[in-house]
Amino acid sequence: MFMQGDYEGVGHAVRTVHKGIRSTSANFVHNYEKTNLTEGREYKAVGVEAHDDTSGQLIIIKARKEIILSAGAYNSPMILMHSGIGPREHLTEMGISCKIDLQGVGSNLQDHTSIHTCYEVNDPSLTLDRFVYHSPDALQSSTNQWLNIKTGVMAGIPFGLVALKRIDKTIQDPVWKAAQSKKQINNPSDYDPTGQLPNQPHIEFFTTEMCFVAPEFLRPG
Repeated sequence: MFMQGDYEGVGHAVRTVHKGIRSTSANFVHNYEKTNLTEGREYKAVGVEAHDDTSGQLIIIKARKEIILSAGAYNSPMILMHSGIGPREHLTEMGISCKIDLQGVGSNLQDHTSIHTCYEVNDPSLTLDRFVYHSPDALQSSTNQWLNIKTGVMAGIPFGLVALKRIDKTIQDPVWKAAQSKKQINNPSDYDPTGQLPNQPHIEFFTTEMCFVAPEFLRPG
């Protein structure tokens, strides 16, 4: 299903791992040792300005090399807009001087909701949990195995099957039809009420070969 352009269906999760090391798209990026790309010379981030709520003081932290903005889906655009980077009309409305008019900042947030279902099995060989959770030294032993010979549970990606499904019948409900997406309003013949194209799935299912939830969460108390 991943090769033919039809994303709806069930398929095996392809693992790009060689000799215990995962291969990513970064392996194919040429000239990766070059300095970071710089677009525009008018403004340059040189530090961070923060407010100490306890003392009420303004704190300025200067950067020696670079500033990495990584504050999450909500706070990253908020920091940008507080810095004057964002939609000019909105910044002006909030009393913020606009330095760079960038319309996409603070808009088009989409939730990626994930629901995990865990269950226990009687046969330990059915999962990889025995290499991580079933004894006090299991995790360290598996880690040492990977460090020494690049094999074992740490050398792979514990994903099994992936299934992608559309909910065309569900979105025919009047509630869905009344809640049109912005994409559908602008392109009524192309997008459905969720903002997806006809060949794009709505739901992703996947199985794992190991529990990703701390075992004590399965049996609280």
